Amino acid sequence: MKKLLMLIVFLFFGITIQNAFGCSCIKKDSLEEAYSKADIIVQGLVVRAELVHLSNKVAINQLLESGTPLDSIDSHLTDFPMVKVLVEIEKIYKGSSNHDTLTIYTGNSGGNCGFEFITGHNYIIFAQKESYFGESFNMRYLSNSDEFYWVDMCTRTNGFNFREISALEEFIKKLEKE
Repeated sequence: MKKLLMLIVFLFFGITIQNAFGCSCIKKDSLEEAYSKADIIVQGLVVRAELVHLSNKVAINQLLESGTPLDSIDSHLTDFPMVKVLVEIEKIYKGSSNHDTLTIYTGNSGGNCGFEFITGHNYIIFAQKESYFGESFNMRYLSNSDEFYWVDMCTRTNGFNFREISALEEFIKKLEKE
């Protein structure tokens, strides 16, 4: 019983502290920095953006191993709200995908670094495989077999504009010449 109580206290403070840190960006990355950091860069149309609750598999397993019945586990202690975005790929500038669509996760607000995607709008997306919450986040919340990427409000991701596309294409041409 004491172990269970300690685990619940640990989970509560861990989640509370995690949610207490806001996100702020001093400046957006330069094109060169953003290109270097991104695992994939695409131009695409947002087909769907939905709030999802990712289950903390590690915390749930620890609670189950300590004898806590599954139906008594409080989802507020083990779930993490995120926005799951499905993007129809129109053009890939860096990286590759085996699909016509790209799954992206982002925070559900600016407080946890979320980028606001709007269904039906076109974006230039600079995405990374690793979560901006740290490398253990993907293991705790998502299946390794899924192909997905992360975007936050500090990346160079933005609504489609010709100036950014032109700058990106010029930058890629310079890289190819080197």
